[in-house]
Amino acid sequence: MEYEETGTVTGSEFGAEGVDELVGRAEAVATWERRRIELSNESPLVAKQAEYEEALEEQRELKTRLARLSPVSDDKTRRRRIAMHWIVATVLIISGFLLALLTLEPYRLGLKGAVYCIGIALAVPVLVEMVLDSFASDTFRKVVMAVACLGGLTSMILLATIRGNLLMQQIQQNSVSATIEGDEPQKSATQNNFYEDTVPLLQYIMGLLAFSMELGAGLAAHEAERMSNTGEGEYETLKANLRATHDHLAGLAREIVRLQNEAPVFVARFWRDFYWSMFKGTLRNAAKRFVLPSLVVLSILCSQARWTPEAIDLVVAVDLTKSVDRKGPDGQTAFAKNIEAVTRLLGRLPAGSQVTVLGITSNSFAQPYVILKASLRTDAGYFGEKLTSGRQEIVRAWKKRSAQLQPEFMQTDIFGALILAGELFAEHTDSQRRILVIYSDMEQATKDMNLEPQNKPRRKSIITEIERSPFVAHLQDVEVYCRGVHAPNEQPAHWKELREFWEIYFRNAGGKLKSYSAFRDAQELTLQENR
Repeated sequence: MEYEETGTVTGSEFGAEGVDELVGRAEAVATWERRRIELSNESPLVAKQAEYEEALEEQRELKTRLARLSPVSDDKTRRRRIAMHWIVATVLIISGFLLALLTLEPYRLGLKGAVYCIGIALAVPVLVEMVLDSFASDTFRKVVMAVACLGGLTSMILLATIRGNLLMQQIQQNSVSATIEGDEPQKSATQNNFYEDTVPLLQYIMGLLAFSMELGAGLAAHEAERMSNTGEGEYETLKANLRATHDHLAGLAREIVRLQNEAPVFVARFWRDFYWSMFKGTLRNAAKRFVLPSLVVLSILCSQARWTPEAIDLVVAVDLTKSVDRKGPDGQTAFAKNIEAVTRLLGRLPAGSQVTVLGITSNSFAQPYVILKASLRTDAGYFGEKLTSGRQEIVRAWKKRSAQLQPEFMQTDIFGALILAGELFAEHTDSQRRILVIYSDMEQATKDMNLEPQNKPRRKSIITEIERSPFVAHLQDVEVYCRGVHAPNEQPAHWKELREFWEIYFRNAGGKLKSYSAFRDAQELTLQENR
C-alpha cells in the first residue's frame, strides 16, 4: 500500500534538505580554508624553493671542488706523487719537443722550426690540463685516461707487429753461406718489400704514440696540480660539508612537500571529522530512541573490532655478508638458519600486514637491496582461508627469491640497513604497529665504522659519540628484535659489549629493543594480539 502526502512537508524531505544544506556549508568552509592555507603557504614555499635551489647549487660547487682535489692526506706521500707527476710530464713534453724537431728537420726551418716545436710541445699538454680542470669531473678524467692508455697499448701492439715482420724477413732471407769461383751468385727468388709493407703501420704508430704522449703529459700535469692545490684536511672538510649540504637538501625537500600538501591534508581531515561527527551524532540519537537495538549493534561492532588484527608494518633485514657464512657445530651456516627463520616468520603474518625484506650488504643504504615487498589484505576470510592463501603466496615468493641469495658481500653495513628501514617506516604512516627484525651477527664492519672484536678501543669512542652520529636511524616507536646474534668462536664478553652498544644505539634512534638473542625463534616475537 502506498501513501500520498499532499500539502504537507514529509520528514524525509526535511531531512534531505537539512543534510544538503549542512554539506553545502561544510563545502564552503573547506574551500575557503583551503584557499587561506594555500595563500599563507605561498610565501614560505617560494622561500624554501629558493633556498633549495641555492643549496643545490652549493652541492654542485662542492662536488666540483672535490673533483679538483686529491684524497691523499699524507703530506709525504702527496709530495712524492707531485714530484713523480711533474717528472713524467716534463719527460713527455721534452720527448714531444724532440720528436717535433726531428719531424720538421727535413724542411730546414731553422730557428723558426725550433720555436714551433716548443709551442707544439707545450700547447697540447697545457690545453689538455685546462680541459680537465674546466670539466672537473672524475668520470671525464677517467675517460681521457682510458683513451690515452688505449692509444698507447694499440701503438705497442702495432710496433710488435713490425718486429714480427722483421723477424720473418730475417728468417726467409736467402743468404749465401759459400762462394764458388766460376759460378754466378744465385739471386733471391722474391723481392724484399719489408719497408713498403711496414711504413703505413709505422705511420699509425707515430700518430698513436704522439696522441698518447700529449694526453699523458696533460694528465700528469693535471694530477700534479690537483695534489698541489690540496691542503691538509681540506678534502675531508669538503666531504663533511657535502654530507651536511645533502642533509640540508633532504630537510628542505620534506618542508616543501609539507607546505604543498598542507591544504589537501586539511581538506581530507576536515571531511573525515565531518562525516565521523555526523555518524556519532546519528548513533547518539538512535541510542536515545532505540536503546536495546543500539546496544546489540555496538556489541557486534566491538566483537568484530576485537577480532580484527592490528595493522603491522614489518621490515626484515637479512645479513648477506661473509660474516654469516661460517658453519656452526651442527654443520649449518648462520646464513642458512636466518633464511629458514625468515620463512617461518612470513608464515605467521596477520591480516592487513605489509612486509619488506632487505639485504644487509657492503653498502646497504646507497645501494639498497630489496629482496621482497608484499602485503596481505585486511579481510582474512570467514574461516581464515584468504589469510592462509596470502601467507602461502608470500612464503612461495620468498623461497623462490631466497634460493638465489648467497653471503657474498665482504663488508657488513648494518647502519645503512637501519637508516633504510627508518625511511620505509616513514612512508607508511597509517600502520598501528611497526616491527623491525634483524637476522645478523650485528657486527658492523665497514671502512667508516667497525665493531669487530679487534676494534675494541674504537668501539668505546663510538659509544661516546653515538648521540651526534650521522649513522643513527629514525626508528621512533619501532619494536626491534635482533635474532641470531652470534658468531663461531665469539667470546661472551664481546657479545655482551656488542649488546650494550646496540641498546644505546636504538635508544638514541627512538626505537624499543625488545629482544637481543642468539636464538632465531622466540615467543616474545608476537605479530598479532592474543584473541
